[in-house]
Amino acid sequence: MDLKDIINGTCRKAINDERGNNILETYQKKLGIGEFIGNIDLISKNSVCLCWSIKCEGTFPLDNMVCILKTENYEEAGDTQAFVFQTALPVDGKNEGRCFIRKKNLVGDEVSASDWHEIPSDATINKFEINFDSEDDENPVAWTSMRKIVSGKIKDLFGNVSIMAKNIRWLYKMLGTTDIASIGGGTLTGAISKLNTDFLKANEVKYLEMPQPPTNGMFVSFSHWVFHVTKVGRVVTITTNFAGHMKASWDNQLLLTLPAEYSPYDWYEIFPHITQGGNTILVGISHDGSVEFNSLGKEIDDWLARWCITYIARE
Repeated sequence: MDLKDIINGTCRKAINDERGNNILETYQKKLGIGEFIGNIDLISKNSVCLCWSIKCEGTFPLDNMVCILKTENYEEAGDTQAFVFQTALPVDGKNEGRCFIRKKNLVGDEVSASDWHEIPSDATINKFEINFDSEDDENPVAWTSMRKIVSGKIKDLFGNVSIMAKNIRWLYKMLGTTDIASIGGGTLTGAISKLNTDFLKANEVKYLEMPQPPTNGMFVSFSHWVFHVTKVGRVVTITTNFAGHMKASWDNQLLLTLPAEYSPYDWYEIFPHITQGGNTILVGISHDGSVEFNSLGKEIDDWLARWCITYIARE
């Protein structure tokens, strides 16, 4: 619906008779106040009256104009300031159907009014200007408490909307622009859940005591077996203390295999170990968890392992 039609209907609702008569006498009778002959610029209260420009004082939108003049309070702020709209609808033949509007500012006894503006026939409610105190901020520094949205003036509703806009800007600023698509499905709750899980996992302590492996053709015997594995987050520490009899070989010999979660992050960890009897053994811990000894071609019957190593696990 056109804005002009909305205003037109509002003004005429109380004064059109059942038969749609459009004559001055009918208007006057329906209004019940007769014809206004004062200064239209001084009207500040809600009213509807019939005016003829040659009989009235004040500024009219057209010369020699007969119109219905509606004055309506728009906003009141205390006892000293008010804003009102005046709408003029011509009822003389050639101008009937046109619509004019202006805003009046009242401060104490002082009255000022903007120029009359004709509402185009194609004007819609979307083009209507609404004056309100915006609380929006392009660079907010804190959250602003929201008022409860209730029935009332349009300006109050838009005031609440401006606070919403400000708070959305603040939230966007707090969220930042870092892409979290790869964390927790890209959602905020998913990312927080993933971070919480990772934090707990990073501080989780696990302990494993590897059992003594069976003897075979290379490892003939074991004694005093200790092979402890401790994991804090992804940091693995292995502590050993055992004796044994190992045949001579230049090949790596599998001692045991660690569970996958204790395997090194790198391809392998390898280091030399000098036994209590002065023999050198190469120790290798591969990414698949296998722990291998190499006696470098010597037969060793000694404390095979009395060492401690720390590394980063794959998981």
